[in-house]
Amino acid sequence: MIRSATALALFFACFMADAAQCDLADLFDRDGTVFEKLTPANLRNNSVLKAGSSFQWLSSRRDSARYQAFRRKGVSGTDVKFFSEPVPEAIVRFKDDRLSRIYIAVYNRGDSSPITDEEVFEEKIETLSGKLSEKFGAEPQDSRKRLGSKATVMMRAWNTPRVVCQLRWSSNNRGSFFAEYILVSLERNLDGNADDAVVAKAVKSAADLPANVKRNAKGYVYIDDIPMVDQGPKGYCVPAVVERVMKYYGADDVTQHTIAQIAGTRNFGTNVNEMYNSLKRISNRFGCRLDEHYTFIRDIRDFRRFIDKYNSVARKNKAPKLKLVERNNTLFIDETMGQQKAEIVKKTRMDDKSGYRKFNKYVHDFIDRGIPLIWCVPGHMRLIIGYNDRESSIVFSDTWGAKFEFQTMKKDDAWTMTYGLYTLEPSRRQTRK
Repeated sequence: MIRSATALALFFACFMADAAQCDLADLFDRDGTVFEKLTPANLRNNSVLKAGSSFQWLSSRRDSARYQAFRRKGVSGTDVKFFSEPVPEAIVRFKDDRLSRIYIAVYNRGDSSPITDEEVFEEKIETLSGKLSEKFGAEPQDSRKRLGSKATVMMRAWNTPRVVCQLRWSSNNRGSFFAEYILVSLERNLDGNADDAVVAKAVKSAADLPANVKRNAKGYVYIDDIPMVDQGPKGYCVPAVVERVMKYYGADDVTQHTIAQIAGTRNFGTNVNEMYNSLKRISNRFGCRLDEHYTFIRDIRDFRRFIDKYNSVARKNKAPKLKLVERNNTLFIDETMGQQKAEIVKKTRMDDKSGYRKFNKYVHDFIDRGIPLIWCVPGHMRLIIGYNDRESSIVFSDTWGAKFEFQTMKKDDAWTMTYGLYTLEPSRRQTRK
């Protein structure tokens, strides 16, 4: 027993020692050697990237993989580092089976411990910048982009004949300082210039999108090739959904962290009642048109109407009625809705036959045009990407990685939980090349 325990302890000690040596900074060099060596085929066998097995594929296409730092109680370390500092998130992207970009979140507000001291934040940036200058043997080029009246993204790029390394960071000073993110990327130098777009515009036109619609023998009609973005454990469903849509429209150089800053998303997520307003702020920045097709409860009158309908159905089915929860002249909607019974909710929603027909029509019309539907459900946002009339179901996709890219649900159940339905479309015709 003692020998076994000792052997086990040595095994974990060796494992952690090896993990501690997985520093992504080792991949950074002037010649871009990693772009010749790292492929989808060898990513997870640790032969080129020592922590490759810690990366998870974001989709079945194996065009991108993500590392998320483990959050284990009592374990302070992490498997992947950058210049010996823990990394909360890292992503590698491939195109045509070749590495196209390495993306590293050195710090982001959603995954990291908050930085509220401006001097600490600036020192972190300057230290990192000095190490990157030493790595590439070159002085960086600085630039900045404004996201709004109080939000600016700073950029610093190191160009060599083979690669471009870019450091981006941003903070917010609305009342008090808090850091937003520090991001590092490495990509091939294709034209001698770093892409300094922060809020990229849609590249594809509406006319390009129907080509992405696939139909199979099982009766599924669905939009293919929507890139997966994993929001991780943070409440970034809105930013992650928008990043997926924008990448689908060809605006590749955008991240959920920048979108979260525009949307005003906090670590606990975007409030359901604010999701539409967040989308509106985002759409204006990305050159897209936002259309609202359905909102379940827009105001207190909608809420009271639903309560009346629910209680009518409950009475007919001899089920408990909803009681309004009020304290100090304040109506608590979440507590009131928390009394609902699933079977009564479904019967109440299905009584709205006009709304149900419109829901089905929106799904058919937009999917056939290659436009994903942004689907707001209680406490969450996801995409509707297809339908199957034979099975009376929809196809939806969540922002949690490969296992969630293609899921199905009966249309009745989908309609029952629909709180909002929106589309984000390219707002202008793009010039065809």
